[in-house]
Amino acid sequence: MNIAERKVKTLILEIVAVNGPGHIQEIHLQITEFRPEVPQHTIRARLSEMARAENLEDRRMEAITEAQP
Repeated sequence: MNIAERKVKTLILEIVAVNGPGHIQEIHLQITEFRPEVPQHTIRARLSEMARAENLEDRRMEAITEAQP
């Protein structure tokens, strides 16, 4: 997994943590605003992964830990 993927996952999880689970399109638009250079298919793939996650809080902590140097 490359750095860009981890950052997108972290952004998704942070948005969900702050705003709660919302409509996927709204989350997608927020990620696009923060990271316009990330391809749309990458954002959709990460959203799909996160939607299938059983425990988003555990995933959020994993993503934050992975993003740290």
